[in-house]
Amino acid sequence: MGLPGDVPICPVCDAPAERVLTLDAGSLPFRLRQNPSFFWYTCDCDALDFTTVQVRPDGLRVFFSPQGGPSLGGRLVPGE
Repeated sequence: MGLPGDVPICPVCDAPAERVLTLDAGSLPFRLRQNPSFFWYTCDCDALDFTTVQVRPDGLRVFFSPQGGPSLGGRLVPGE
């Protein structure tokens, strides 16, 4: 489930978010240039309700939050 490049990072504990869903832009009822991805914070910090991520040709740009490399192990349940 890994995504190449940077992902959103928790601003409190520096835990990387996990990608949980990517949609095919061509199957959506509106036009997008790239497939949208959705991320989940795996920590218990509750620091953010949401993060806005822009998919760019050179990788992701995270707004209102730090960004960094993805986790190597991958987990989805907070505190797991």
